[in-house]
Amino acid sequence: MKVKYEPLEDELVLDYYVPISIDFPENIHPRNSMLHYYRFINKCESHIELGIDVDSQKIISIVIISINDIKMRMFEFDGNVNIVNPNFNLEVFNNNQIVATNESDFEMCLGAGELFFLLKDRQVATIIHLSKHVQLLLDHDDDIVGLRFINFNNEEWRTFISHLKEAGWLQEKGG
Repeated sequence: MKVKYEPLEDELVLDYYVPISIDFPENIHPRNSMLHYYRFINKCESHIELGIDVDSQKIISIVIISINDIKMRMFEFDGNVNIVNPNFNLEVFNNNQIVATNESDFEMCLGAGELFFLLKDRQVATIIHLSKHVQLLLDHDDDIVGLRFINFNNEEWRTFISHLKEAGWLQEKGG
């Protein structure tokens, strides 16, 4: 008998001030437990935050809080893509509610219908297809080394690009 894996349902919100916010309601523990936040912040202060439910040990939200640098680049990967809703080892928090990787070395990259970031000098060994819109990029030690935001419909993508341009994060071609 084969096991069928399906990505999590997600709730995508695109906004001018907070470019992308994605919630995963099925990962919220019924007790409304405490949350931990893991933040990636680069030298340009682009900021991505993962909210993790302490009891379920699952991601309940991913928020791109700010994009202050963006590069045009396509994502390339020729390895395995797995569909799974992973549990997270919370030892990294060491009794802290927030862990921030200040001045992580990464760039936000925009490709055809996708946005991603990858920590510099880190290799992607596995991709976890978490939901319709999110893939976790993992290294050989199963550490998250990036995120990929994908599968936007035409209206979502136009809205996202429009917000990037209005905020000055993306320049018009030729301008």
